Amino acid sequence: MYDRSQLLKGVLEGCILKILAEHEDYGYSIVIALNKAGFTTLKEGASIRCLQGLKKGAY
Repeated sequence: MYDRSQLLKGVLEGCILKILAEHEDYGYSIVIALNKAGFTTLKEGASIRCLQGLKKGAY
């Protein structure tokens, strides 16, 4: 059995990196881009925490 939250975190990380590879952006703009990409139930806090973790190198 897989941990759904860990799976989402991994997918979210990859999507954030893809967005940032295309152009530098801020947290809220990344949330908007993720919503447009289909992450409609994603809360802003989750993406911001993931972005902060990427910045710290925690992932």
